[in-house]
Amino acid sequence: MLGNTIFSRWQCRRLSINANRPPWGLALLRLSLKVVAVSALLSPTSALAQVTANPGLNTNASPECSAGGACSITGGKSAGPNNLFHSFSKFDTRTWTAAGDVRFQNGSFKSVFVAVNSFDGTWITVPVRLNTAANLYLLSPGGINISGTGSFSNVLNLQLSTATSLRFEGGKVFDVNTTDVAGLDGNPQG
Repeated sequence: MLGNTIFSRWQCRRLSINANRPPWGLALLRLSLKVVAVSALLSPTSALAQVTANPGLNTNASPECSAGGACSITGGKSAGPNNLFHSFSKFDTRTWTAAGDVRFQNGSFKSVFVAVNSFDGTWITVPVRLNTAANLYLLSPGGINISGTGSFSNVLNLQLSTATSLRFEGGKVFDVNTTDVAGLDGNPQG
């Protein structure tokens, strides 16, 4: 769990957490938390928090994703046997109850890539879980906000980024508006 952490595109370009190593930059993170706490007070709460899939990558969000229950994410587009891609127009759980969570059904994929192209950014206040252990990459140019019981489960390597794109081996690019993932079967380069 990352606690009451708010990352916006101005404070953080990339945060990397590896479950096999202790967290880095704890003092810097504490300082950042103090600086960005003011933005949390100024951010309006969404009238209807929800997780809404973009149709371009065949992502499916269960009806509970709009009601704040056990939200199940299925589908997506694969690139090779290891990479699964999802896209959302909204990812906001601020008004969900403590019983809610977001569950990605990733099967045997080793890496899950999630793009959120909402100007409001990503708001994670409930646990986010992968059904099988995998790497999780989250791109959200509008910002990444983690608070309350927001946490990540069954994630081997967590990459959070406010960048608009992620480059792969061979020069291929996955960005928040991509609908074609052909050729993105390698490893991301950052």
